[in-house]
Amino acid sequence: MGRKGRLAISLKGETHPHFVFIVWFNGTANPDAYRLFIVPAEVADCAAKEAHSFYHSHKTKKGETRKGVNRVVMFFEGNDSERSISRGFARKWAQYENAWHLLES
Repeated sequence: MGRKGRLAISLKGETHPHFVFIVWFNGTANPDAYRLFIVPAEVADCAAKEAHSFYHSHKTKKGETRKGVNRVVMFFEGNDSERSISRGFARKWAQYENAWHLLES
């Protein structure tokens, strides 16, 4: 993830990426275990922006306004809370897991 809630993908020039490939190594017993998500770049970018904006729209536990953090954190496990919608992306993006068919269109 990059600055101001944008995915760290190159949007310079005339050619923009169509997909973001996310390889999630998730096996502690088997370090080679992984899940692959082929997410349309626009979907990933929108989710990152939404999560970043949501996070900054809520005050800290101490009731203070959040400072301008220049990173986005997205977790593939867990559940969203009243202060964060950055969790559970394995479930939210289940339709993109091993979605090789999207590359054929």
